[in-house]
Amino acid sequence: NIRIVLLGDGAEKERLKQRAKGMTNVIFLESVAKSEVADHWALLDASIVHLRKDELFKTVIPSKIFEAMAMGIPLLHAVEGESAAIVLEEGVGLLIEPENPAALAEAILKLASDATVCGEFSTRGLAAARKYDRGNLALALLKDLEDVAARRTLSRVEIPAGANEAT
Repeated sequence: NIRIVLLGDGAEKERLKQRAKGMTNVIFLESVAKSEVADHWALLDASIVHLRKDELFKTVIPSKIFEAMAMGIPLLHAVEGESAAIVLEEGVGLLIEPENPAALAEAILKLASDATVCGEFSTRGLAAARKYDRGNLALALLKDLEDVAARRTLSRVEIPAGANEAT
């Protein structure tokens, strides 16, 4: 009952298609417009976010984790570093060692067999997504900048006449 859907392109797509020949539960879909991605994601029970085990990827935060959270889709997260910390801190999915097929298979089976855990990941994802919304983040940054500017203006006004402005 488990199907793996790969949407879009990637460096390994052709090799993966060759390895998956004859498998009826692995489906490859072509890239779609950004505006259509959510329609495809709406069909998912979980999202796999996987990058190679590489120092370079420890500082990468795939935007897919935020899209999944916003749609209440539990994550199977196989990326080390900052993004794994977000998934763990928010409690929105399972962490998997990158490039460990056995661990990925085990995690897929765990989610497939535990609707309660999936529901908890989904609920927490929907709540956490608000914190990472770009519009909300931009508004918070703007408010912080306005607060700093206001404090700086006030501090200039409060300098007594004749005081050294460098201090």
